[in-house]
Amino acid sequence: MKNLLKNAYNLPWKYNDAPHAILDIIRGCNIKCDACYNSSEWKIKSYEEVVEDYKKITAIRKISSIALIGGEPLLNPDLIKIIKFLKQQGLSVELFSNGLLLDENKVYELAQAGVDLVFLHIDIGQKRKDLPENYTVNDIDYLRTKKAKMLYNYGIEVAMSITIKKEDFGENLDNYLNYFKETKFINYFLITLYRDITNYGKLKGILSKEVKGHEVKSENIQEPSMQEIMEYFDNRNLEPYTYLTGHYNKDIPRWICYNYAASYKYDTLKYTQNLKNSKFERFYLKHIKEKTGVYPFFTKQDCIVNSVFMLLNAFCGGYFWGNIKYLLKSWNKWKKIKRILIQEPASVNGDGNLEFCESCPDITVRNGKVVPVCVCDNFD
Repeated sequence: MKNLLKNAYNLPWKYNDAPHAILDIIRGCNIKCDACYNSSEWKIKSYEEVVEDYKKITAIRKISSIALIGGEPLLNPDLIKIIKFLKQQGLSVELFSNGLLLDENKVYELAQAGVDLVFLHIDIGQKRKDLPENYTVNDIDYLRTKKAKMLYNYGIEVAMSITIKKEDFGENLDNYLNYFKETKFINYFLITLYRDITNYGKLKGILSKEVKGHEVKSENIQEPSMQEIMEYFDNRNLEPYTYLTGHYNKDIPRWICYNYAASYKYDTLKYTQNLKNSKFERFYLKHIKEKTGVYPFFTKQDCIVNSVFMLLNAFCGGYFWGNIKYLLKSWNKWKKIKRILIQEPASVNGDGNLEFCESCPDITVRNGKVVPVCVCDNFD
């Protein structure tokens, strides 16, 4: 494990200054997913309730980015008002959506409100009206591309999101990775490791201090480990860029990011180049934190900025000749930084403590408590 992480950077975030959080604005959805953690009854939070949740989060954490999730956030009638409020606070705003309700009018509204990034969850194992009954991987890719193009054309960054089981290792995950690499419309890929959270029971405590539960030895053979997914990526010549360990176990990452550069001529992929974290990125994070008091989290893609970044990375400890060759070959092409983020949901360890990502960048509010979103339905 340590060998796989040798070039990666353990992010310096602490609980109070991790730059990201989540607002859960609706319990309820218009499709059904196999691995959904949403087990609560339908409830749509009002604008006023969401603002109160925001205040609870920002009372304990300095953030630069916030995500809106559900259920399906597009079903909340106050969504646009909520987005405008968050943009007025100077935040980058992300939205997680299954895309079923995304059309030209809705995308225009989101763009006008100021949404920065939309995560599209269009995945195997979903029951949805916009796919045929016996759909194929090609049907999924076509639908995802159609939705991504709409968002891209309105200047909204696009991400794809999936949950993977062990059975997805191999052809299924290879197909996802190849699709992600080939399309210029999608820059981020979120992979959540499947966990059967129904076994966790009720959790009690305060995240900033201690959360207790009952350890459950899962016998679900479809639950992949972080070690397995890291070895899978290593066999495909991708290496970790940044990571967060567990709150208790500092030897194993629970949140890990892989970065690489990709250039496109029109809509066709031309070149890629693996990226290694360098002293420049570490200096940049420290400088921004000292200057603004907040760590950066989301950065909008820009071809010139990406080119400058590749140069600085090359001279500060990255892959020097690889970066230079990539820039020379891609001088007249559109250059992107593609990011793959893998996260492992929280679990209860042998001491009965809730093990979660150090600093937990995905906190949300449930019943007045600040909790990890991945197990929020397990809190009283």
